[in-house]
Amino acid sequence: MPLFVSQGRYTEGAIKAMLAKPEDRTAAVAKLVDRAGGKLIAFYLLFGEYDWMIVYEAPSGQEAAAIMLAAVGAGAITNTKTMLAMSGAEAQAAFELGRALGAEHGVPGPSRAGRP
Repeated sequence: MPLFVSQGRYTEGAIKAMLAKPEDRTAAVAKLVDRAGGKLIAFYLLFGEYDWMIVYEAPSGQEAAAIMLAAVGAGAITNTKTMLAMSGAEAQAAFELGRALGAEHGVPGPSRAGRP
């Protein structure tokens, strides 16, 4: 299953609510990911540009997007970004495929006139 990393920020309202009633959100995040057919690997709070980060498996990018859409739609998070993460072996395979595709694709220019 593909691995994804998502990061985001809490809204001011969410921070106020968590200060009023602190809670560990790991189980809630795991349940959301699970409902989309995925598996939560890790959930971290961060100090810096982002407030939180999750690492999770999802069946595809569609489910990863749905997880984030549901979370953002709840109104407690904002400024999210999601990235596909690959192992070293997966990255090597991607580079090998990219090399093969690049050799066939070529570079635009006068020497390739009339070719797509």
